[in-house]
Amino acid sequence: MSDCFTQDPLSLTQLEEKHSNAFPLDVTVHTGYCGPNNEVCFSSGDRLHVHCVKSLMAVNLLTSAGRSVTIPLNSALQFCLLFDPDGDQDKALEGTLFTRVTDILAPPPHR
Repeated sequence: MSDCFTQDPLSLTQLEEKHSNAFPLDVTVHTGYCGPNNEVCFSSGDRLHVHCVKSLMAVNLLTSAGRSVTIPLNSALQFCLLFDPDGDQDKALEGTLFTRVTDILAPPPHR
């Protein structure tokens, strides 16, 4: 027998669509879940307290080791790309310092 109080289990999207006005909300996990690299796992029957739904702008990256990583745009990380937006080959070998993730997504300056 399931701990679900609804006729059918709901996805997170359905839960948010149907019950966001009732948050915070106590829920029971119907179908277990393990995220990438088992960093976040929930088992069937786990009880959770849902506070809110957040939307977060992020960049998906693939590391040189082949690992997929998601980094929020407001991250404190800094990146250097191995090319120069101005087309200077010597400077490209040194990389270009970008102080914010959003700077990477910005179009290069036209010269």
